Amino acid sequence: MNFTAIDFETANNSRSSACALGAVKVENGVITERKEWLIRPEPFEVGYYQFRVHGLSAELLEEQPTFDQVWPEIKPYLENTTLVAHNGKFDFGVLSTVLELYGIPPIRYASLCSLELSKKYGKRSRGMA
Repeated sequence: MNFTAIDFETANNSRSSACALGAVKVENGVITERKEWLIRPEPFEVGYYQFRVHGLSAELLEEQPTFDQVWPEIKPYLENTTLVAHNGKFDFGVLSTVLELYGIPPIRYASLCSLELSKKYGKRSRGMA
């Protein structure tokens, strides 16, 4: 199976505040590409909790390009493929929100949530979300 695993980080409680994106392309079970982007979030405010989770400071993010500026580089990783995210409701929600915020047309992709799959098919063990 070929897919791209994605993980968004947000700067605050707003789904539009994407401040980082990681993407890993997998083809026939082999990682073929890895890429990370830092993004200036909108609205520009870094929440205490979010900073504690990802460690991305306002000073660092202030110097980054906005999502629409990095979109031409991101799009080939996400479009016309299967996207996999752990807690897909969050990551796919961030993606659709930032696309809408910047007036970028929606893209085509299939989606899988590894969190939901693990709940449905995996054995529950201590400490597992």
